[in-house]
Amino acid sequence: MELKKRFFRFLIYYALRVVKCVGWLLPRRWNLWVGGKTGLLAYGVLRTERRKSIKNLELAFQGEKSTGELRGINRRVFVNQGRNLFELFWLARVSPSKLLRQVHFQGIEHMQKAYQKGKGVLLITGHIGNWELMAAAVAAAGYPLWVVAAPLYDPRLDGIVAGIRKRYGVRTVYRHHPSARRTILQVIEKGEVMGLLIDQDTRVKGVYVDFFGLPAYTPSSAASLALRTEVEVVIGYIVRTQNNSITIAFRPALLPLRSGKRAQELVANTQRYTSVLEDIVRKYPEQWTWMHQRWKTIKKAHN
Repeated sequence: MELKKRFFRFLIYYALRVVKCVGWLLPRRWNLWVGGKTGLLAYGVLRTERRKSIKNLELAFQGEKSTGELRGINRRVFVNQGRNLFELFWLARVSPSKLLRQVHFQGIEHMQKAYQKGKGVLLITGHIGNWELMAAAVAAAGYPLWVVAAPLYDPRLDGIVAGIRKRYGVRTVYRHHPSARRTILQVIEKGEVMGLLIDQDTRVKGVYVDFFGLPAYTPSSAASLALRTEVEVVIGYIVRTQNNSITIAFRPALLPLRSGKRAQELVANTQRYTSVLEDIVRKYPEQWTWMHQRWKTIKKAHN
């Protein structure tokens, strides 16, 4: 089994090297076309991922959408993930100024107002749209951005992605590193921007909150930081809209909800952030990563 896993990782790495070369050579519109076709191919070939995705869509939209609608969304999910991949490697060669010409910001005044207070900004988002492009654009727009990430299973792949981030001035904090928490607090103390994705069930401290009507184990780090510090909390997201234009939107800053009981505060604030992200996913369901097993922990707890 270990040999098989190593073989597939070998294939994935060199396939991504090819994708990187294609992304480097082609203009963005062709990258998106090739990426979309690659996503359709993946939809047909990766049966396990396709089944996980449709199962999660059925859980989230039970009684709201027909089987045909869900299958259509599922197909477009794979198309968009393919586009995200090729677009990511397009980022490896364009200048920050050229990237910004491709981006339309909405609510940037909310980000600017929060940043100017000098207390640091906690930028909360989810795995919707091309979140790596969002990070690059935010940094290119002049905001000193750090992101929390888990290292990829293959250090070579992790180096590729981290290299693209670094090119735009985005710095990475690896969440399980011994100094991660200290670094995050230092970023906030310096008045810089800390990016967190909180829409997946991962092996970190978390709480159960409602997501699409189902209890979902959710990282509580954003709520914990908001309650512990004076950081400004801004929720943002990126989506690909008509004609493959890029929109990055920011919501007004949120003050933490306080009750005097920390456990309740963590749940209340995490729920608040998650509800905003759910609203965004409901509006753009084809751009979220439904392959992720969002409700896996609660399912295990019930078995």
